[in-house]
Amino acid sequence: MADIAEEYKSSIESISIAKKKGISFDWNGIDLSDLLLAEWIENKIKGSNTNCKKLSFIHKIKLKLHAWKQRVKSINKNRKYEIVVFLNSQSQWAILKPVLIELVNGGSNLKVLTTKPVLLKQILQYHLDGSLLLGYHFKKWTHKEDHPLQSLIYQSMPKLSYLYESILPYLNHPHLTYLLIGNDNTSEGRLIAKMAIQKNILTGCIQHGSLNRINPLHGRSIVNHFFAFGVKPQQELIFLGKSSNEIFVKGWPLQAQFKKNINDIETTHFFSSPTIVLTFSGPGHSTTEEHHIQCIEIIKQLQQELNFSICIKLHPKDSVNYYQGFLSDKTMILTTHDLIQKGVTLHQLLKEAHFVITGASTTALDALLTATEVVTVDLLKAYQEVDFVKDGLVTYIESKAVLKDYIIHSINHSKIKLSEEKKLQLESYYYQFFDEHYSPSSEIASFIKNSIQPKMNHNF
Repeated sequence: MADIAEEYKSSIESISIAKKKGISFDWNGIDLSDLLLAEWIENKIKGSNTNCKKLSFIHKIKLKLHAWKQRVKSINKNRKYEIVVFLNSQSQWAILKPVLIELVNGGSNLKVLTTKPVLLKQILQYHLDGSLLLGYHFKKWTHKEDHPLQSLIYQSMPKLSYLYESILPYLNHPHLTYLLIGNDNTSEGRLIAKMAIQKNILTGCIQHGSLNRINPLHGRSIVNHFFAFGVKPQQELIFLGKSSNEIFVKGWPLQAQFKKNINDIETTHFFSSPTIVLTFSGPGHSTTEEHHIQCIEIIKQLQQELNFSICIKLHPKDSVNYYQGFLSDKTMILTTHDLIQKGVTLHQLLKEAHFVITGASTTALDALLTATEVVTVDLLKAYQEVDFVKDGLVTYIESKAVLKDYIIHSINHSKIKLSEEKKLQLESYYYQFFDEHYSPSSEIASFIKNSIQPKMNHNF
């Protein structure tokens, strides 16, 4: 099975050939092949069938949105908001939240938009001005050209057309000067970014997760201001094609809460004995299903041989079905919801782990910041170009035998402390993380306010 880089190259070539033959992907002045490239590649790697989208699911979404119509404020064109924020996932909300609070506390007027009712509820709980985007339009893709991307376009048109229509009134607001997007590499975020760029509205996006050359999709960011966690992701973005003039190193917005979890909260003693925490992210851009299954299998075999305790933190795109056969009395499987129910954060879990096993998951960097050692298991040599692997921040293991020796040695000794050298290396990823006076959220908020000040003076 092709990896992400190979799929990226072949997909770009396929689209380029189609355009040379006269096939158009244009829709409202927006190139759908660019908009849907990331999702198309992910579907091909996962083996998803994009024709299996049932209309009943779309009807359910439409009904859910309709039920919220009376509970969401209508657009007030007289209200002066200069910043619009679009986010569509829990991880995007977690990263953006501290920055939005800084902006509001600093006097900025902003409107937060989402298509997810569960996210809107959280937005309103923080007394932010939030609205749900409504108006599902069942427009169809009218072009008849034959191309492999066509089925995904058919599937995506209802979502994209309703988003296009519902976001327009906000982008046409006379006082709007800045659009902050949760992720401009998803079709929704990229669509809104392109619409804003067409209207000469400044755009920004905050880094989410690790950025490295294993995934060339990361270099496709189109926003004016990309706020990177550190110097290392900045270098990787430049390597992947993002202009250095559009990248700004500001740090990790979740830093304050994360540092609090690491330094201030007492150990919860969540584990009664030395426990390995497993944090694979499931099949996806850099991990084939075959690779995922093989890595799980050797860990399962080693647990049966060595009888050690393991806690599996299930990633949203992973499945519990992959983890059948682990020792029931030595295995704990937890979702994010389970952690919330137990009153334990992911960072506390990582801090109390004897060590962490992962693949290319960015949880590796989170674990290192909690002073927990990390092992990257890579049986098919798919993660050699991952930045934190290349930089030696993790113990890189390619075989069952080596992993077995590592587990035996670690379990029979006290937890290894993270070295000062690794702490210094980590600050290339999370800029000035260990400086207690550093505040990424206020840095980003101040940058945005300074960027839009000239336009605000003109508008107001």
